[in-house]
Formats: sequence, C-alpha cells, structure tokens
Amino acid sequence: MASPSQQKRQFRILGYATCPYFKRVKDMADRINDDDDKAHVTCEAGTEDDFDAAIPRWLAEVTQSDDPDYKEHETCPLVLEVLPNGGIFYVGGCDKFTTLCRKCRICTP
Repeated sequence: MASPSQQKRQFRILGYATCPYFKRVKDMADRINDDDDKAHVTCEAGTEDDFDAAIPRWLAEVTQSDDPDYKEHETCPLVLEVLPNGGIFYVGGCDKFTTLCRKCRICTP
C-alpha cells in the first residue's frame, strides 16, 4: 500500500461506452483499481453526443499540460490527472495513458 505521505495518483477517464479505445483504457483502469496502490482511476462514460458536447468544458478545467495543443483534443477517450493541489493535468488519449502507465509502472497494458 501507499505510505501515508505518498498519495495515490488520481486519473479521470472520460469517454463514451461504445468506443473501443475507451473500453481499452477502462480495462486498464479496472486492473489498476483492483491491483495497484499507486493510482486510482475514475471512468465516466456517456453517449458519443454527450462526450462531444462535454469536451470543451472538461478541457477548460485543465490547469497544466505538456501538450500546447491540448485544447484541440476531440477524440475518445480524454484522460486527465487530478493533481494533489487540486489542479487538472491533461494526459491525452488512449496511447498517452498507456505509455504513462508503462513508464510509471502503474499497470502493464
């Protein structure tokens, strides 16, 4: 388990249930939540139309990003990390989340 001074990383995966990429990261999220003490992932799925309508609102919540073009994200899923200070970090989509999990040894895709 994570030590009291070490907080779990918190991720939000936003998408629509019929998207194969959302399904892939949701499967990873389920494994992370079952087995990992380094992270917790919340998945939120609606319809494709709901997702498309909500993307601008979700991207407006972002406070940090390594990608200068993050505001142009329009594909499913959208992965965000909730930072310890309450900020929101833009991770990206399925491939970026998979790479991050592998790099940080959070989960093996």
